[in-house]
Amino acid sequence: MSSKTDDSKDIITVPSTGQRFRKGEFLGKGGFGRCYEFIDMKTDQKYAGKIVSKSMLVKAHHRSKMASEIAIHKTINHPNIVKFITNFENEKNVYIVLELCSKKSLYELQKRRRYLTEAEVRYFMSQAVSGCKHLHDLKIIHRDLKLANIFIDGDLNLKLGDFGLAAQIEHDGERKRTLCGTPNYIAPEILKKLGHSFGVDAWSLGCIMYTLLVGKPPFETETLHETYRRIKDNNFQVPSSISKNAGDLITKLLNSNPEKRPSMAEILNHAFFTSGYFPSKLPHSCLVAEPNFADTCLVQGSRQPFHEVNYKLQTRPTAKSADPKPNAKPANKDENVADKAKPVMNLNIPKTFLAGKFSPFADEGITPSMDPMYWISKWVDYSDKYGFGYQLTDSSHGVFFNDGARLILAPDRVHLQYIDSSGNEQCTTTVKAEEKHVQLITKKLAIINHFVKYMDEKLVQSGRKPFIELDSCRLPYVYSWLRTETAICMLLSNGVAQINFFQDHKKLVICPRLECVSVVRKKSRMKTYRMCDILRNGCTSDLLSRLHYSRGVLELLRENTPKFNALAQ
Repeated sequence: MSSKTDDSKDIITVPSTGQRFRKGEFLGKGGFGRCYEFIDMKTDQKYAGKIVSKSMLVKAHHRSKMASEIAIHKTINHPNIVKFITNFENEKNVYIVLELCSKKSLYELQKRRRYLTEAEVRYFMSQAVSGCKHLHDLKIIHRDLKLANIFIDGDLNLKLGDFGLAAQIEHDGERKRTLCGTPNYIAPEILKKLGHSFGVDAWSLGCIMYTLLVGKPPFETETLHETYRRIKDNNFQVPSSISKNAGDLITKLLNSNPEKRPSMAEILNHAFFTSGYFPSKLPHSCLVAEPNFADTCLVQGSRQPFHEVNYKLQTRPTAKSADPKPNAKPANKDENVADKAKPVMNLNIPKTFLAGKFSPFADEGITPSMDPMYWISKWVDYSDKYGFGYQLTDSSHGVFFNDGARLILAPDRVHLQYIDSSGNEQCTTTVKAEEKHVQLITKKLAIINHFVKYMDEKLVQSGRKPFIELDSCRLPYVYSWLRTETAICMLLSNGVAQINFFQDHKKLVICPRLECVSVVRKKSRMKTYRMCDILRNGCTSDLLSRLHYSRGVLELLRENTPKFNALAQ
């Protein structure tokens, strides 16, 4: 029996149960299929629905791979593995319905943060290892563990996913021979065609742990040939910046002899996990900024600064690129300048380059997994008296005061961050600030409450609902801003730039670390495009014009704040 699909309404029915899903927002695409939000029409529960066209499964080995993925995944039930809900098909497609992980994957997290604290790595890696241990207990090798295949749910729990390359071990001592995996995470015994087993997952976890702590994979080079050579030669270096226990575990996981790598149980019992601060939860803000562990514990290497960001663009703006007399509100002008910093993102797109290449925006052109976690949903310019106030999409509020200080109030309106004009940061609560009679903070807190009241009463609500945040919450904040007759440009402390256009209320949110730009239209879903896709496939003339304008405005902002240094020590 086949499912009945109402294409006009995007209603999909499971034939065996009658369960009906409404196809929602596009989530992403892979090698064989596209993934959409599936909403259960009876319960409103949201899932991830993978749709694979049968035209992609013509070859026998493709059908076999799909059948194997389903057969393996549907037998697994563990809190650190993406839950398999159901699968079915019709004349055109195969459908796989899975648990929805709303906070994307470790790939986006690592790109935004570059590297994590050891406390965070303990939190995330312990869950990844627990999920992998369950697989190995079931005699299953994942064989494609990497950042992009480890997903994060709404509570910041890790979930292993994508079992397209997974294999079942039928008997003790069995070795698989298939050449498979992802270059930066592939084990040497696979490359050497020696046969492989559970040890390949331990190797991949070592690569993942290294990447999270150091900011790049251990064997990564500019060429695939050189990367493979280094893997085969076991040529990598453990930086002195990470702890002895972390380095020891990485070295054990990346042992060239798979028989000498630790089992999943042995990994969890390693000193890296049994000593040092191990948070039971992490704040949602860790997706973009290092948590504040200072009041909770003494964490080795945990207070690393925000990553340096430099919006030095390749060409200076012309008179048409930006308004000639912007009302600039720079950050401190006395900060150290390093003009030789490499640009993190190139917005210098030739105006003739994309002519004739663009077709209307479609699902294939957007990358929802790279949607910004935080952006500015409301703002108030009261700089003639107090400063610049704003609200982020998580309902946190902030003020950039005229004296150069910043105050950020978390969504629970209890936790706060105060950064003085010299860049010194203090994370506390409203109660503690009042109890300790911190006069400067309490005075500014009274001002921010006026901003909050005004924005709540006068401005349209936007973004997510407030939530209770942890003591370790550490939110991004407006570091610098500039207003012209055409738009307002706001730079957040995590390097994200946002340009709001006054005439039609469209917004661009530019993330240099992910090298993407998000377009926010009024009463419309955000759409995020990778810059490499725009350069390859083109974009609308409207978006191209806004990108050129944004380049000019960011250049003006750079002239007032020439170097965006590490902001919070």
